[in-house]
Amino acid sequence: MPLPSIPDAAIGAVAAASIGGLLAFLGLVVAKENKTSEFRQAWIDALRGDLAKLIARANAIRGVMAVGFKDKETLYKALEAHFVEINQVTTAIRLRLNQDENACKPILAGIDKLEKLMIEADSIDVPACRACEREILAHARVFLKGEWKRVRRGEPTFFITKWVGLAAIVAGIVWLVWTAVQTPVEVLQRL
Repeated sequence: MPLPSIPDAAIGAVAAASIGGLLAFLGLVVAKENKTSEFRQAWIDALRGDLAKLIARANAIRGVMAVGFKDKETLYKALEAHFVEINQVTTAIRLRLNQDENACKPILAGIDKLEKLMIEADSIDVPACRACEREILAHARVFLKGEWKRVRRGEPTFFITKWVGLAAIVAGIVWLVWTAVQTPVEVLQRL
């Protein structure tokens, strides 16, 4: 028994529905991944801001300590706000960075080293602190550049879906052109 022929209108409707579904799916993926990229960019900006606050407060502490104070109570009162801010930003940085990622380890180690230089020593070794800050910033630049490239490229799901969607659209256009070219030849052959 031969298979029933499918009307051209049905084929067109199925093709249009398939294309519409593909475009809706691509729109959904693009919207979701765009939002993910926005969140990642906000995360990068917040990390950058916290690193800047850390370095600025460390410099402020060194500046206040250079002035010299008669007693420890006066020194503590002058430095209290700076230490509170350093505690807040270092905690925020530690919560943002994954301690198991190789790119994050040197940044976190640098923060630990800076804290030890500033808190545990009787006097602050200014050159060592500055060297530590430069080290933190150098590692942070590398890390942030990698994250920025990830934002520009898009999340892996978006990247793969983009190319699969493009391939499907190109394949559909090729199929439509091939079908359009073949139809007149078949019609002429029947005459």
